[in-house]
Amino acid sequence: MSLFEESGSEAGRFFQIELEFTLAASCEAVFEALTQDVDRWWVFRVVEGISVMRLEAKVGGLFVEENASGDGRLWGTVEYIERNRRLRLRGPLGMNTAVDSVYSFTLQPQDAGTLLQIEHRAIGDIAPDMGQAHHDGWISLVIEHLKSFVERETATSPL
Repeated sequence: MSLFEESGSEAGRFFQIELEFTLAASCEAVFEALTQDVDRWWVFRVVEGISVMRLEAKVGGLFVEENASGDGRLWGTVEYIERNRRLRLRGPLGMNTAVDSVYSFTLQPQDAGTLLQIEHRAIGDIAPDMGQAHHDGWISLVIEHLKSFVERETATSPL
């Protein structure tokens, strides 16, 4: 499933993204990658220099990017967490404008591993190409990085 909608004018824009991916790893492994190992596969960065991504896996926890100089950016705040099943955050997700953005990850077990559903909705001062950029970014991030990471880690972890 893939849904992408975008609308608005100069006064304010809106986009909605819904995507599904199948990952050959358990819900536990995928959730751990989303929360504890995010720096190992999240390739998008906005802070200058070498930075680290960190997600505090608790309600009110921060998803941040920071560098050694102390510069950083808030990517989101955890609003809802149900371990190994769902994670929802609110925050700019790398956008540097006045925007309200909510994005969530829902994990469902399948015979082949995990069905990962991503929903992302944003409204506000959004450039006309930003919705498409986020849609394409989610696909790239999950397929090229998260999927590769969790499937490689699952294949190499001891039983």
